[in-house]
Amino acid sequence: MKLIIISALLAVSAGQAPLRGTNLRGLKQKSCIVQQIDFLRIPGQGLDNPDGDIMFECLWNDGATSVLDLSKEQKAAMKSMVTSGEVKLGETQLDISESIFSGDDKVSLPNGKFRIENTERAPGRNLATTSDRTSGTKRFLAVKVKDVNNTTLPYTTAAISDNIFGTGEHDDAINLKSQLYDCSFGELNVSVDYSNLPDVENAVSSPGVLEVD
Repeated sequence: MKLIIISALLAVSAGQAPLRGTNLRGLKQKSCIVQQIDFLRIPGQGLDNPDGDIMFECLWNDGATSVLDLSKEQKAAMKSMVTSGEVKLGETQLDISESIFSGDDKVSLPNGKFRIENTERAPGRNLATTSDRTSGTKRFLAVKVKDVNNTTLPYTTAAISDNIFGTGEHDDAINLKSQLYDCSFGELNVSVDYSNLPDVENAVSSPGVLEVD
């Protein structure tokens, strides 16, 4: 199992369709916003991602994302620019006017250096198209699983619940729920209330956390 952290947080709530992997549908943008994904390893488990621990993405105007297919040299250059602050994740626009869009939602840049347009958000970027996904009360469900190697996270479901939802075991006041609420200025509220879904309510091991083998 892998945990994924996205620089500009895109959390998918239960019952909501994820944005990742959305078909490009012939988008003809000349630039996109750069995002970074970090893959975190479970202790004792290797990482099978051929691109290593970090992957970069294009964020489109409609909120969908596509993987940036970078060469080793381009990826190293992007990492360096992120470290130096020349590229600001979630803000910097990447010139993709000469890129190739593959059928598996990948954006392949031409060989050589890539061009950064600026460090401001793209003009005309409008999140209103996804406002129903990013505001209101959303039910979240975390699932603790064992992978094919019988490896799992070394935390109890109660600890996971507290770390994500602030439900009390360690009095974790700074958590995913609190940060989504604060960063959205109170527009996005995370809920673990599954009282109207008894199958889920009866199956959870701790509030908002389901454990499966």
